[in-house]
Amino acid sequence: MANMLKGKVVLVTGAGGGIGREMALLAAKEGANVVVNDLGGAVDGEGSGNTTPAQKVCDEIAAAGGKAVPNGDSVADPAGAERMVKAAGPRTSVIVFEDLHWLDEPSQDFLETIVEAAGGTNFVVVLNYRPSWRCPWLALPHYRQLPLAELGSGDINGLVRELTGDDPALEQMIFHVGRQSDGNPFFAEELVRALARSGLLTGERGHYRPASSEWHEPVLPPTIEAAIGARLDILPEREKMLLQVGAVIGKEFPAALAREVAGISEGAARELFSDLCDLDLIKASTTVHGPGFAFHHPLIQEVGYAMQLRSRRIALHAAVADAIVQSDWGYLDEFAGLLSHHYEAAGKMTAAARQLIRSATWVGRTNAGEALRQSKKTRQLLGSQSAPRDVEMMRALASASVLTFGWRVGMTADEAGPYAEEALRYAREFADDEAGPEVLMQYGRFKASTGSADAYAALMEEALAMPATDLGRIATIQGCLAQAHWMSGFLLKAEAACDAALRTLTIHYRRGFNGIVGLDSPPYTSFDVELWIKCLKARILVWLGRFDDANILLDEAFRVEGTNREASVVQYIAYLASVELACHRNDSVAAHRHAARIQAYADQSDIPYLQVYALFATARAKICSNACADAVRDLQSSLEFVAAANAGREHQSHLLAELSYAQYSSGLFDEAAETARTAIEMARDRHHRTAECLASMVHGAGIAVGKRTVVNLEAQEYFGRAEDLFRQTGAVLLAPRLETLRADMKAHLD
Repeated sequence: MANMLKGKVVLVTGAGGGIGREMALLAAKEGANVVVNDLGGAVDGEGSGNTTPAQKVCDEIAAAGGKAVPNGDSVADPAGAERMVKAAGPRTSVIVFEDLHWLDEPSQDFLETIVEAAGGTNFVVVLNYRPSWRCPWLALPHYRQLPLAELGSGDINGLVRELTGDDPALEQMIFHVGRQSDGNPFFAEELVRALARSGLLTGERGHYRPASSEWHEPVLPPTIEAAIGARLDILPEREKMLLQVGAVIGKEFPAALAREVAGISEGAARELFSDLCDLDLIKASTTVHGPGFAFHHPLIQEVGYAMQLRSRRIALHAAVADAIVQSDWGYLDEFAGLLSHHYEAAGKMTAAARQLIRSATWVGRTNAGEALRQSKKTRQLLGSQSAPRDVEMMRALASASVLTFGWRVGMTADEAGPYAEEALRYAREFADDEAGPEVLMQYGRFKASTGSADAYAALMEEALAMPATDLGRIATIQGCLAQAHWMSGFLLKAEAACDAALRTLTIHYRRGFNGIVGLDSPPYTSFDVELWIKCLKARILVWLGRFDDANILLDEAFRVEGTNREASVVQYIAYLASVELACHRNDSVAAHRHAARIQAYADQSDIPYLQVYALFATARAKICSNACADAVRDLQSSLEFVAAANAGREHQSHLLAELSYAQYSSGLFDEAAETARTAIEMARDRHHRTAECLASMVHGAGIAVGKRTVVNLEAQEYFGRAEDLFRQTGAVLLAPRLETLRADMKAHLD
């Protein structure tokens, strides 16, 4: 098998030690150029040494005549992953990810991107995981699953011989260990440790000798967990205590946090950490919170955690949570989920719920599905029994959060019903509290996805009438009122509500608040509220025909890209307004460019309703390019997606109206008239006046051209209705379409 990988590039993560190191050495032995990835860190936990673990493995490979380069990036960082792939070079490369059964959800999302992107490339992604783990990629055409059985007797005995040495007197013991391990390499390694610890073996690893010339079959631990537990049981008390603290924190832990929870000095901790590293129980690691350690094998952490009394685990989880809260990074929203985990394990459900709803708001900027899951769990943590007022308010906020993220990912009305009823009930009950207006705001936004835009506006007016002192929350509700008026087609009212919201935010900032509402403040939303309002106002101004004013706001929106203010659920509005403006100016190149940005946001965020808007924007650009038949297909696809994903329903009437216009422009006059009729019915039911305006003019033109009558009273009636709606809404953007349809109808009938 020598040189089986000659000319290939192999990237191995976690290759600074353990199984990862062995895989890197084996790949180099087979002729591969190896990218050795490891986060590194010094044994004392105080930072990287002069030579990182990855570099040491590279040195070993080079000494054996191979080629390798070190890499210290984290697979949890998308930019770091990109650098890892670039380090592999353009040749056929192999990327290995181990122990997927311990992945958290964000890491799984990241890995899913890599796995899906590997199709059709020169990259091979190798994954390993326990059979109990549900693999989400089985259906991918480029995915192949290879079940791995335990090592056979010859291979496992060879591994044990490498661990013990080849002294002929050890053969019976090697056979016994191989049989007891049942082909599990890690178990075999632990059994050899147990024999050395018991005194049956003397010497050092790889060069052991029997302690006695007489063979007595030793009593070995029956399971790998028992073998690890036996190792941990005989640890000195201080080392055991520190390791157990680390086990409660997680599979890796910051050194400073472990020291604080354990209540020991920095110097004493450094010595204890060094001892645990020498015993191969933990290894130095660089965590996101600074120097720290990771368990040598995840099972060591599991056993170290499980062997503690439940009362001690509860106390330690509480201590860990309290220590995180007191740290600088405890104030960062991205670690609220971790805080919630520790509070829940400590039995402090209210504190856990408070942190989890904070986490949901933060993660909702990029992952609405995960935010929905966290919102639902928050509600479960709070239970249904009678509780103090602050807990009742948290229930209301949790239910409202479920609605907020539920409409983004396509939650059905039946599933949302109980949350909606609870949110509305609490909103009315807490009308004199800050939570009441916020819950009503979230409830109204969810109802707007399938209900009346006028009813949405009425709910926002009700929320604004409730007593509230938090100006950030008031501004957010005013922004929702602007959105409601926009959906209703009352563009001037929508602009006025935007202006009111921006004035409120100005006062808010003058009173000393310097952060970004929606990001650094109480969780009104998961995005920058001021930017959202400005993007919404820019689109309103485009529809009102005030293009220069709109461009000022659009330029501001584009300048925040790449900063913490950028969010796909906000930024797409600016690009959609730009598509509509470009189409009005007959600039098809710009229209397609802006539509492509919306598609990129949809792909990046994986939020279903953004996909709806991406298809709509692409269709608008194609109509501008006179590719109307292609636009028809895109709009039909978008409507099918709305039905399948149950997302973007608030835009359904607009999709139908636009489809009817594309059908008419393609010469499909009868189909256009029928689609427009459906759009009119839906728009009237939902009070979407701009959609009804466009659909009415298309329906009028469609039935006139279809019936070939010069004087068609029904067509004139629909055109009259369109003109009334045009005046009601002030939608200047529709004026060219009205003129075009009138002229085209006349040309067909003359």
